[in-house]
Amino acid sequence: MNSNKPTSMVPPIYLKILNQLYDMESKINSSKDCKTTVNHIKRNIERMNNIFLDLPDMNGCSINIEYLNPMNQKYDDTRNDLDANIIGEITENLVVVDVIKPIIKMVNQSSGISQVIQKGMVSVKSNNNTGENNE
Repeated sequence: MNSNKPTSMVPPIYLKILNQLYDMESKINSSKDCKTTVNHIKRNIERMNNIFLDLPDMNGCSINIEYLNPMNQKYDDTRNDLDANIIGEITENLVVVDVIKPIIKMVNQSSGISQVIQKGMVSVKSNNNTGENNE
């Protein structure tokens, strides 16, 4: 079994840039004013994301590096792409309610193989309506 961490295949600067892109995008998505400014910034984010598409790897194959936003997705302990902090005491019917870091994946275009190179860091909470305030 290979003991090398998948992150060693990608320069750390790429992870930093992708994390920053995600942070900017999530802030923009929560903003309701300055629509024109938001649209311009979204275009810039899209252009920056495109930098990570079709990158050559060490063997000359094309790879994509992308981040995925798991917000509102179901969570259970079988997910190996997320590290989660559970909010409240109920551990059934969990849903992602906050994303601290996105999931970052690398996809080899030749083989179609995808690999998580950074687990998402999230907070999850039960989606059960119990009438209790779990915050």
